[in-house]
Amino acid sequence: MNLNKQTHIFINKDDKEMFHFYMKETSLYYKKRNGTILQEEIKLVDKIKIYDITLDDRDYIHLICVTEKGELWYFMYGKNKWEKIMLKKFPPKVNQIDYIHIVSVNEMVHIFYSFLSLPHNQLLRIVHLHKNRLNWKINYFQSIIFMKKEVPYWVDYVINGDLFLLYKMKKNNKVMLYLHSYVQKDRLWKQMIKIEAFEKNINIENFFIDSRNNIHFIYTSEELSSVFHTCKNIKDLSKNMKWYNSILRHKEKNTIYKFFEKEEKLWFIWKKEDEIGYKYSTDYGINWTEYKRLKKNKVFDIYYIGSTYREQPILKPFHTIGNIQEEEIYLIGMDNDIVREEDKEEAVKDNIINKGDLHKENNFSEKIIVEEEMYFRSPPEKEERKESVLKKITKYFNKK
Repeated sequence: MNLNKQTHIFINKDDKEMFHFYMKETSLYYKKRNGTILQEEIKLVDKIKIYDITLDDRDYIHLICVTEKGELWYFMYGKNKWEKIMLKKFPPKVNQIDYIHIVSVNEMVHIFYSFLSLPHNQLLRIVHLHKNRLNWKINYFQSIIFMKKEVPYWVDYVINGDLFLLYKMKKNNKVMLYLHSYVQKDRLWKQMIKIEAFEKNINIENFFIDSRNNIHFIYTSEELSSVFHTCKNIKDLSKNMKWYNSILRHKEKNTIYKFFEKEEKLWFIWKKEDEIGYKYSTDYGINWTEYKRLKKNKVFDIYYIGSTYREQPILKPFHTIGNIQEEEIYLIGMDNDIVREEDKEEAVKDNIINKGDLHKENNFSEKIIVEEEMYFRSPPEKEERKESVLKKITKYFNKK
């Protein structure tokens, strides 16, 4: 996912080093803390438009970014040093990369980006790179219509390493979602599911796969005044079963939404100006609590990466809202049991019914299409496979 210029990224490495990444104007900086020792900030790269970051199973940091000059860079940190390689260069007045995503699962690094040709071509191509030994293998998905101010695709994974890619297409004034699955053991995209019957103009706000392999996404609609949640288990994708659909809250403008899991509890969090609201589910999205509202003077958009948080294991990185004070963080959904005098919390009824109050026009039907590498279009002439100049690095840090 794109990390915006207001996002603060905290990476808790297994060797007890904590990294804090953040933007100042168009430059990316980081601070590193080891125990109680905090180093001065370091500038990593200048003049970047977008970036994303992850941590692999060997405790190495991987980062990708797009520069204003039209360069796609890949960075890797290990053995106390950074290595980098340019994966792609393009003329920014002719081509555009506006969305990137990097994820590491089972020692494999996957990079996704959307590539748009300007100014007249409004077709956007989704590209997938993954590292195979010393080479970058590349896959191309079919082109989709570029939609301004919308995230073009979403990516998440299950614990065994299989990836799922979700994107939206419009056809005959009807919205369809396409869900692709990447099988880790075969290193192939094998299955595509078309989810139909979206009558309204929807916008996907979040996409997430929980620890029990339930697929969730949060969406809004221009025509409807609510925020919706829908879910279905992966094993039921090929069955003729409806998606479970519920209403989470009333929709408001200029609101951001977060969705993640902590200890078998799903958290739905939103922020509007200086107000934060949240609710959670203890049965994986079937029922939800009434929402609670927090009033905070200053909060930050925070993305946390690591195998533990406050010595408690976590399965995936998570994106939430929180406070930062002297490099210490307090996160909504993770630290709600920590009572602070300055945090005022109140329960608020949202005047909605969670169980059974389903919008009938937003039930989904689906068509499963099994194809092995068949739906990838031939790569354009200017797209080439890139060979990594990075050699395989022996693990330096010992996991504890």
